Amino acid sequence: MITLNDIFRQYGPAYRAQYGDRLLPSHRAAMAAIEDCRTEALGGHVYTCPNCATIRYSYHSCKNRHCPTCQHDAAQTWLARQQDLLLPVPYFLVTFTLPPALREVAQPPAPALDPVVSCLGRSAPAPCPRSTLPGWPDRYAGRVAHLDA
Repeated sequence: MITLNDIFRQYGPAYRAQYGDRLLPSHRAAMAAIEDCRTEALGGHVYTCPNCATIRYSYHSCKNRHCPTCQHDAAQTWLARQQDLLLPVPYFLVTFTLPPALREVAQPPAPALDPVVSCLGRSAPAPCPRSTLPGWPDRYAGRVAHLDA
């Protein structure tokens, strides 16, 4: 299976040669860390089997937060926790971004939110599904499932 590390090692030098002047230093550092991850460049340990004398090399990981090799286990653990939180019903996310001036007003369940919700509902291309959250008045049913200010 091809990994991001392999892609960066193969195409990274040419990519940096062409777009290097546009890359942020943090992006360049992440690419370098991912390229070196679990290679001799980062060092490692040598294990020898006492019975058959088989030698095994175990290279150190880069521990970069953007490295899929290093963060795979943490990502899978997080994903499993999130799956446990899901309700056994079909649903989807509709996102509205509020301008900063409206965020203070849009703290549920504030009656002042009615005009904001009405405006957002009218600007949506299609009505949102009928859904309410505990603590939200019924007047929001069918318009907003969740508003994160």
